[in-house]
Amino acid sequence: CAGIEGRVVGVDIAKTEVAHANARASAKGLADRVIFRHGDIENLSTSGIEEDFFDAVISNGAFCLTPNKRRAFENVYRALKPGGRMVICTTTVRKDLDVETHWPVCMRMFVHLDKLKPMCEELGFKNVIVNTDDSELA
Repeated sequence: CAGIEGRVVGVDIAKTEVAHANARASAKGLADRVIFRHGDIENLSTSGIEEDFFDAVISNGAFCLTPNKRRAFENVYRALKPGGRMVICTTTVRKDLDVETHWPVCMRMFVHLDKLKPMCEELGFKNVIVNTDDSELA
């Protein structure tokens, strides 16, 4: 929770979504505390997100579509303040996709579930928990 004096910064790769979100925040009188920036999770510094910027990072769906998962996680780790937290919801695969099937590009970009925790731990994340309790495909 941002609290009375906190702020929320959203980052999206789609310029139209950023413009729409900023317009909605402004219409609700939140523009002084809620801002959306155009940027790429694989290179957050291009959107003004520097080291030790965030207390928390929340993502619902962006990680499954980023081509370089490791670079995205590295950027988030760099942007988190010491002791900061990350929570993501992402689609994964549990086994290699059948090479004979023509899978949509998005599915070919999904990371293996078993690789998430070790990747995050290698980058320095602590207390990594991968929770599949609410997964219909678990």
